[in-house]
Amino acid sequence: MNLTFTKLDKATHKELKLMAYGRPHVFVEDYNGNIFVMGLLHGAEVTGGTIVTGAAMGDLSGYTLTLTAQEQVPANFLDATLASAGVTVSGTQINP
Repeated sequence: MNLTFTKLDKATHKELKLMAYGRPHVFVEDYNGNIFVMGLLHGAEVTGGTIVTGAAMGDLSGYTLTLTAQEQVPANFLDATLASAGVTVSGTQINP
């Protein structure tokens, strides 16, 4: 999965650095409102990325990250009406 963050700032830089050290569970919402989780059992890993400062007005000034996960099944879809106490995905409990 490739992510693009369109703003360079100190707070974002710090959070992305912390995320790169761990193996986060990544929740993704697509343009259709579907939510799914990447790296449910083993987490995801940041395997690449760049910090970009554009030269022209329309160029990207931000971050790009590449995340990969090695799971036995594709990313699981979540129910949009999940309770705030925790969610269950294919029998695995995840606490927000």
